[in-house]
Amino acid sequence: MPRSEKPLVVEGNIELAAFALELRALRQNARPTMTYQRLAEITRFNPATLSKAVNGKSRPSKAVTLAYAQALGGDVDYWTRRWEETGEKRVRLAAARQRLAQTLPRPRPDNAQTPEEFVEQMRALLKHTGSPSLRLIEYASHWNLPRATLNDMLRRDTLPTARVLREFLRACDVLADPRGVDYWRGGRPDAPWFNAWLHTRERISWKDQEWWSDEVA
Repeated sequence: MPRSEKPLVVEGNIELAAFALELRALRQNARPTMTYQRLAEITRFNPATLSKAVNGKSRPSKAVTLAYAQALGGDVDYWTRRWEETGEKRVRLAAARQRLAQTLPRPRPDNAQTPEEFVEQMRALLKHTGSPSLRLIEYASHWNLPRATLNDMLRRDTLPTARVLREFLRACDVLADPRGVDYWRGGRPDAPWFNAWLHTRERISWKDQEWWSDEVA
């Protein structure tokens, strides 16, 4: 049985975390399962080097990345592009973007009175987390929040379902919390957000009832 990965810690750069999460997924989804020892035999890189490649702290070499991915059935052209786009310039820009995000005021979901205002607070939370890509949010939610669903939610200004909100908050918390992805294992609701969500939904229900009463009258 392959040993479980250590919790991924986001240390100042979310793009490196995305790269590591995607590489980890190759091994986690491989059938049959692949130990690092077996992976080392195939790639000719030692287990410590392969494990370090997915710790999210630094970008592995191109040779290690491609050997790791190819041994697990990954597409060489795709992983060549992914390695290049996670280059030093992009890493520095992402780190600067995340530092800037920390200067922004924290979102206040309790200020939302309408679905549009609630979604606007969700957009503010994304900015405060460092404006991560939709792909990274998808990874951080353990693929429970598809990019298409998230994109649709953020563009439509309609109140999300409780499940979608939970996965969104979970992903943002994972990216912002130094304890890493395992901190959210099992999930925990964020009370201010869910209280605001419930109040917003109640306001919608009351408006619907008022509309129906006016129509009947």
